[in-house]
Amino acid sequence: MFNNNELQWEIFAFQLQKELTHTKQFTRNTIQNISYSSDRGTLSVAIGPGELKREKGYQPLLFGITTVKFEYSDYTLDATINFENGKGRSRKFIVPNNTR
Repeated sequence: MFNNNELQWEIFAFQLQKELTHTKQFTRNTIQNISYSSDRGTLSVAIGPGELKREKGYQPLLFGITTVKFEYSDYTLDATINFENGKGRSRKFIVPNNTR
């Protein structure tokens, strides 16, 4: 059974991979901020106080976090987060070859 943080993480990871699948352009702006464009326009994900959210949005994508780290190399995005309870999660996401 998932705890609340694990469930949040799995939902976030599923949503992010789904959005990255349709990405036309991807940029890692900083270690804590990524942006990508698709038919929905340009979307940015960044850390705020205790949450990960769309840069120009109000709804958190993931909350109760202390740190986030995005690394990008060879069409792979590696996202690592740490929750306030001390637990961490990490996942690799595929970014399509038509981006750079």
